[in-house]
Amino acid sequence: MAETGFKKWIITITVITASLLELIDTTIVNVSLPQIQGNLGATLTDAAWVVT
Repeated sequence: MAETGFKKWIITITVITASLLELIDTTIVNVSLPQIQGNLGATLTDAAWVVT
């Protein structure tokens, strides 16, 4: 059953907010990945698990 009215907008805003937060989180992790590697002494393969 299709959602209408106010519920439709709440669902849409929730999905957009979750997508934006995931994008920001991924960007932060990708930028800090070399620092994480250096501090932990991990290889690129080991540190890539942080992203997933």
